[in-house]
Amino acid sequence: HPINKNQKTRAILKFFKWQIGSRLVPGDVIYPWIEDTKFIVSPGEHGLTQNIYCGLQEFSEMAFVLHVCRDDDVFIDIGANVGSYTILACGVRKAKGYCFEPIPETFYRLKENLRLNGLLVKVKAFNIGLAEKNGELYFTNDENTNNHIIIDKKEQFNTIPIKVMPLDEILKDEFPTMMKIDVEGFETLVIDGASKTLQNPS
Repeated sequence: HPINKNQKTRAILKFFKWQIGSRLVPGDVIYPWIEDTKFIVSPGEHGLTQNIYCGLQEFSEMAFVLHVCRDDDVFIDIGANVGSYTILACGVRKAKGYCFEPIPETFYRLKENLRLNGLLVKVKAFNIGLAEKNGELYFTNDENTNNHIIIDKKEQFNTIPIKVMPLDEILKDEFPTMMKIDVEGFETLVIDGASKTLQNPS
């Protein structure tokens, strides 16, 4: 990882500190992150624990958000999970935000992280999925950060029905500076429902 390449011993110590500490005192931990932001993390939350080990889990993408977003830009986080990108854009860089997370349990964790960082005023959070039209899709419900849409209902998954809407219908006349989309391979559905948003020069 770029942040750890010149401090390998420190990186290994961070790894063992978290692995041992999370076993000695299991449960939720509030972890201090960048510029007074924080997140709630539990053992097994792979995305967040990578931020503990490396500072920025997805270095290039997260660094891009930190470099580009400015105060009162509009940042859209689609497939927000528990909110890492929203915390960076809206907590560190002070952008306004819209974030979307379809899985109810994960959405609860997202709202807790927004509340912890005082972002419920700046960020509108939606417990829905985004698609090309209004409707309902089935999502897996027990795969933590890897939950995804199910197309073939014959496959054996623990699924839940989730309301989906086009992004254009939600944003109406507000246009983002940046959109992050992470929806496990179904990005085309999101993009098809955001044609008006994407046509705006902003």
